[in-house]
Amino acid sequence: MPDQTSLIELPDETKAEIIEAKPRESDDQTAVTIYPDQLKVKKSGNVIIGTLNVFISPARKRWHKHYSPQKNKYGYWHLIVDLLLAITIIFLIVFNLLLLLSSPKTRNDFSNSFISHGNYQEASTTETVPAAKTNLILSLVSSEKNIDLGQFYSYVLKYENRENFILKDLRLKAIFDERMIDGESVITWNKEQLPQLASVDPGQTGEIKFSIKTKKSLPQSSAHDKNFVLSSHVEAFYRNNERNSSPIFSTGQPLNQRISTESKVVAFARYYTEESDQLGFGPLPPQVGQPTRYWIFLNLENKYNDLNNLTISAQLPTNVSWTNRFSAANGSAIIYDPANKKINWNIDKVYAPSNFLPSVGAAFEIEIIPTEEQIGQPASLLENISLAASDDFTSELIDIVTPYSITTALSRDEFEKSDGKVQAK
Repeated sequence: MPDQTSLIELPDETKAEIIEAKPRESDDQTAVTIYPDQLKVKKSGNVIIGTLNVFISPARKRWHKHYSPQKNKYGYWHLIVDLLLAITIIFLIVFNLLLLLSSPKTRNDFSNSFISHGNYQEASTTETVPAAKTNLILSLVSSEKNIDLGQFYSYVLKYENRENFILKDLRLKAIFDERMIDGESVITWNKEQLPQLASVDPGQTGEIKFSIKTKKSLPQSSAHDKNFVLSSHVEAFYRNNERNSSPIFSTGQPLNQRISTESKVVAFARYYTEESDQLGFGPLPPQVGQPTRYWIFLNLENKYNDLNNLTISAQLPTNVSWTNRFSAANGSAIIYDPANKKINWNIDKVYAPSNFLPSVGAAFEIEIIPTEEQIGQPASLLENISLAASDDFTSELIDIVTPYSITTALSRDEFEKSDGKVQAK
């Protein structure tokens, strides 16, 4: 057998001497051991001399040992499992990076970086940016402590320059909670709109008057959605009178206005129940001189804040009488004043929001004897229905009068087929 040890010519910078080359029965690979000035090659079959690669060689070994079908009958399954693990690790790394980038602290740090480099026009209008300690005094003033929904309200933005230098390019923003505003929740003023903002001297003051409209209603998804507050504040950006100076950010104290609750009484009469059982008694439609009995139902709807010391009142017409049959929720009682023919229903506490809580209601029976003057028209059963209470959150007193009366035209009674018009005998 010829001697397998020989010197193979390589480029000058990569020459190596093959010290030993012996056939190996157990492996087809070429194992490489690196020495400072020489390459020792243990060979089976043809000697392969090429670029040294610390990644490919271990990968080939792992392939032959774990993934090759010739070496391992479950090789492909091992490969699939390893690929899934690699994909999972990559996904977790990307997911954690996204969480880090989306955190409020990271966003604020990014916003601060924008401001410190003078690019304040690109800064977010909705993120809270820490304000530097400045002597620009900002405030937002309203004459209303509490707010009703669906209404217009006037505000005054006030500013005062207590710096010892001229403010250049003053830009002002009034920012409101967008969930409660009907329209734009951020209002901006700059020197293009108000020329006086181009330069504000030391000691100079200014006012900007404007109005906003609140939404007609607010969404509520649970019994905890109540006691809403409309928050607003003023932000400002400006420069000093030095050329190419960085913008300075300032903000005023927040203005918090509480949202008043919305309450109403839903009143209606029935002769039959919703299941068609008869509640009333007497001729239907009512007849002159003949008594007919109905049941009056009162339901209370209350949206945003709890109510204290609630009273619902109503008046009986002259030819309608109290039968002293009634039922009321929350253990409360209905009190009838015969001298004034007035009904009062008193409740100590009513919780909000009513659409997520057990209903609050009352019912009572009345009797009407129609007169000849009422022939051909529905007769009145209950009048002057009103609600009085104290808003637990805003401390406001509520006084609501229902703009309608309850008549013998039973709009809520689907089993009463007449139009409720009084008939002659």
